[in-house]
Amino acid sequence: ETAGLVLGGAAFYWNDQFERNEFGGLVYETVIDGGEELSVPKLNPDYDPTLEYVPRDSRDEWHVIGLIGQVFVRID
Repeated sequence: ETAGLVLGGAAFYWNDQFERNEFGGLVYETVIDGGEELSVPKLNPDYDPTLEYVPRDSRDEWHVIGLIGQVFVRID
């Protein structure tokens, strides 16, 4: 009956698709498209677009947990 929120679930995309810096921010590269320079996120060399993406909550190794007493539970 209380609201819940799952963070870091990456339900719709591969979380490590793009390279990140030491602070977790995206690394950008400049590309030229039709004579215009664009700054786009740099693809991670380990990213394989041919693999089917499986959301984290559907994987055996990933579980939702409650932190800091924020989740109400009933133990019987």
